[in-house]
Amino acid sequence: MLNPIKKISFVFSCIPLLLVSCTSTVFDESDKLEKVPISFSVPQTVTRAVVNDGTDLSDFRVWGWRRVSNDATEYFSVFDGEKVTKDSGWNYEGGIRYWNKGEFYDFYAVHPVYDDVNIDNLGNITINNFNCSVIGENAVDLMIAARQNMNIPQKIDLKFSHELSKVNIIVKSEGSDIIIKSISLINAGYLGNFSSDTWSITSKSTEGVPATFSKSDIPLNPDGTEVNVFGDMLLLPLSRTDFDSMIKIEYSYLYNEQSYDSGPKEISLNTATVTSWDKGGNYKYTITIPRLTEELKLDVRVLPWDKVDNANVEW
Repeated sequence: MLNPIKKISFVFSCIPLLLVSCTSTVFDESDKLEKVPISFSVPQTVTRAVVNDGTDLSDFRVWGWRRVSNDATEYFSVFDGEKVTKDSGWNYEGGIRYWNKGEFYDFYAVHPVYDDVNIDNLGNITINNFNCSVIGENAVDLMIAARQNMNIPQKIDLKFSHELSKVNIIVKSEGSDIIIKSISLINAGYLGNFSSDTWSITSKSTEGVPATFSKSDIPLNPDGTEVNVFGDMLLLPLSRTDFDSMIKIEYSYLYNEQSYDSGPKEISLNTATVTSWDKGGNYKYTITIPRLTEELKLDVRVLPWDKVDNANVEW
């Protein structure tokens, strides 16, 4: 004969298990595919601010949604701008997420971690008040990635694309000792909003604003040694109709042991070969100051961003 007390005890001991299985508000536990987590691969060390490959990524924000089928119109949030960072591996906020069997997933990411950004379930990205006035080694490389319609549990391979333009201003002398008294990048977009894959520029540089876009007292050797005045500048893209950027420069030079002043000069960066700054474009301008002439030479080259055009990161 069964002991009624033991029977009742057994029934009540099962109740907590049933309650636990119902506590998840994000995933249906019964649909987990052997509890396969959404995870990241082990990263390498960050080397510089301007990201050229996946090993340079240190953090990003991620958004993600799932659907019960590929043609379903109802989306369930998986990630909502959680910060993903490197430690001993890729780690994200809010606890481990798991794949749901047979469901479809969309993922979107923005690097670096930036607060004023939002992505909806259709992948429409909005970034407000993005400021790229920091230049050189500390320049911020804004990148966006997307991976859609995934329904097989695997490490998520995100390919990040550059959303800014890289510009370098090189100056050299052709036979004279020169001091650049002042040099400024004018009418370059450094503050703006991003929506529907388009930039809306709210502020362009003027002489001295922002301060990082102006330099002074730069010596040039007569042997043609190149000086990268600002270092890497990661700027807002400019269309053909909005591209009026220029360099304003003033310098002094020695001739027969006497110093002469050039007076202010302006050089348009809108040339016959470069009429816009495109996202992911890399533009190297070289200004040559010839000996004993007032006419400056300008050369522009369009280069690959670096050894690779995109950055990859594996989840």
